[in-house]
Parts: sequence; C-alpha cells; structure tokens
Amino acid sequence: MGSNILNLSSNGISTGARAAGVTIFYSEITQMIIDSRWILVAVVLFCIFDFRLGCKESSKRKEAADKEGNTMLSDLYRFHRSRAIRRSANKFVDYVLLMMVSEAFGAAFLPYIGVPYIYGAWAGGLIACGCEISSACGHFLYIHGVQVEKKNVKGYALAFVKALAVAFARQKAGEQVGEAVEEAFNEAENKKSEK
Repeated sequence: MGSNILNLSSNGISTGARAAGVTIFYSEITQMIIDSRWILVAVVLFCIFDFRLGCKESSKRKEAADKEGNTMLSDLYRFHRSRAIRRSANKFVDYVLLMMVSEAFGAAFLPYIGVPYIYGAWAGGLIACGCEISSACGHFLYIHGVQVEKKNVKGYALAFVKALAVAFARQKAGEQVGEAVEEAFNEAENKKSEK
C-alpha cells in the first residue's frame, strides 16, 4: 500500500467529505459575493486605481535612480508587469478573505444586536477600501513631489490638498502659476515651523 501522509482511507469517503465541505463553503462564498457585490466592485476599482498610480510612481522612481546613476535602484524600480499584476491580484484575494472573515464574525455576533450579518462583510470591504485609498494617496503625493511630514490623517489630508491645488493651478493657469502656488505653500509651512 502506498504512503498516505494524512492517514486517510483510500475508499473515496474522505474525498466526498472534502467535496461536501468545499460545496458548503462555495455556497457561503457565493452568497457573500452576491450580497456585498457593490463594496466588492469598489474594492476592485480602488485596486485598479492603486495599480495605476503605483506604476506611475515606480516609473518616476526609476527615472530618479537613472539620473543619479544608481543601477541597483534602477533595477529595483524597473517595471515588471507580471509582478505588478501578481501583487494586485494577491491584494484583491487578501481583501476578499478579509471580507469573508468579517462576514463570519458578523454572522457570529451581529444578529444578537439586531444587525444583518452582511454588514460584517461590508466592514471588511470598507477596511480594504481604506487601505487602497491610503496607498493610492501615498503614490499620488510622491508622483506630485509632496513630502508628508506628519504621518497621520491630518498630515495626509493637508498634503493631498496642497498637491491638488498645485496640480490644478499648473493645469488651469500654467506652470509659473503652479510654481508660485507651491512656493506660497512652502513659505507658509516654513513660517509655521519657525514658530
């Protein structure tokens, strides 16, 4: 008789039990996806948005490394389509698993307080969207050359508004106006730090 690592009988019962288990989980996963399809669509869109900004940031970092003559960093930031797609797909799978675990906790606790269990999956989806928004904002700020000094919500919000105002001024009024707006922000920030 051959080696059986799990010491399972080879009469097919264990295979049937495994198939039944997969079928039960399949129906649960399918129902979770159906019930929370809109937050799942939002997660997909944020993953695509983060993917796009991440590609731009990688390109900008590679250009900076090439200008410095740093071949090690240049190779590190060279765009690899397969790696970028694999990382984005892994993030999406992680977020679906987060939603499943959140739904399980929701099914265990939320009905006792009169809340439908699916809000657990929505909570997991909102956490996923928050992570993607944070990542995309980091990419956006780097692309536009904004340094975030305070790594908190207020610091990110101020840096984002500054980058948005500078980008808007450059697009609508020209490069010189954009530089003037950026210089005004920097002077105000310097005055604040001197106090």
